Amino acid sequence: MKVPFLDLKASFEPLREEMFKELNGIFDRTDFVLGQPVKKLEEAAREYCGVKYALGLANGTDALVIALRSLRIGKGDEVITSPFTFFATAESINEVGARPVFCDISPDTYNLDPRKVVDFLENYCDQSDKGIINRATGGLVKAVLPVHLYGLMAEMTEFRRIQEKYGLELIEDAAQAFGAAMELDGRSDVKAGSCGDVGCFSFYPSKNLGGAGDGGMIVTNRDDIHELAKVIHVHGSRQRYHHSEFGYNSRLDSFQAAILLVKLASLDKWIDMRIKNAESYNSIFANKLKSAGIPFAMSADLPPNGKRDENAVILPSCPAGFKHTYNTYEIRTPKRDSCVEFLASRGVGNMIYYPVPLHLQDVFEYLKYSDGDLPVTEAISTDILALPQYPELGSDAIEYVVESIVEFLKKK
Repeated sequence: MKVPFLDLKASFEPLREEMFKELNGIFDRTDFVLGQPVKKLEEAAREYCGVKYALGLANGTDALVIALRSLRIGKGDEVITSPFTFFATAESINEVGARPVFCDISPDTYNLDPRKVVDFLENYCDQSDKGIINRATGGLVKAVLPVHLYGLMAEMTEFRRIQEKYGLELIEDAAQAFGAAMELDGRSDVKAGSCGDVGCFSFYPSKNLGGAGDGGMIVTNRDDIHELAKVIHVHGSRQRYHHSEFGYNSRLDSFQAAILLVKLASLDKWIDMRIKNAESYNSIFANKLKSAGIPFAMSADLPPNGKRDENAVILPSCPAGFKHTYNTYEIRTPKRDSCVEFLASRGVGNMIYYPVPLHLQDVFEYLKYSDGDLPVTEAISTDILALPQYPELGSDAIEYVVESIVEFLKKK
């Protein structure tokens, strides 16, 4: 049996006719740039996310860069973020001239640990008239940038408290989490991207809301962020040929917007299917691992330091009060790299998100991090493994994937 890691055709085919109809409309109107579909998608995203503004951009990396610049974060500033994420998160901080500060992650959610952020602010920084100063570098700590990894929102209740106490900007990297939600401030179903000063999305094809190419978006409730972002994303121009900022050519393509609009109508249904897949994975894993005498645990049951039985399989948990979109389904498994080879021999697609933490990447050597500085991140990067996950994944396929992993572990 072959089980692909991702099957983009499965969600495309039922919508093919409707998508092509929308694309033909663009040719009829010739509104190829900043056209009707872009405006409609921005309106739909505002309503869906529960925010005042949405701005379509060329990709998710630009969303992060433009969000940072719209908060006037740049040279001499520092931004606290996660070391366990796609490179673009920290790349964007570097791109605007600021310095990333990496704090460790939580072993139960794989997201930036607010306790580690507080520890850094309290024990490694000083309060000054200018704000929070990093004692080691002299940089001004301006913002916290948590990542909603794998489709699970970070602990935004705690990050909101940090924001208020320390006077920091709060930026959400929600690239993998369009449609994720949580309980916040007595409200249920508060969407990813709407909790901080600005939220950043990617519409890369593999995302749970993905286009047929690159695309991105920022959402915000702040007038100043939206107004400046609008200028920056079209070459820093409020009026054609008059430029008040150095900006970018970062406009969401009308074709991508049209495709995303069609897909947005199915998003909640697809998220429900992803959740059902994750529940099936967890249930089948628990039964088969127990029968085989192989130790396992839920990520929520790990202690704060992440210590665990090195032979145990760790299954993902969704905390109470959160809606996990399961953009990817991740387990932690012993001898991960050998398991990858075995799964390939069985026709099972898989991916590693992410094998090298950002603080240990060559390009960030100048930050002077070393092995052992962020132990939870470093441990998880050695055994995390993403298994096939997409809405149309069948129960037979899930059973085959689990059986393949259990077979590998029994031989180990």
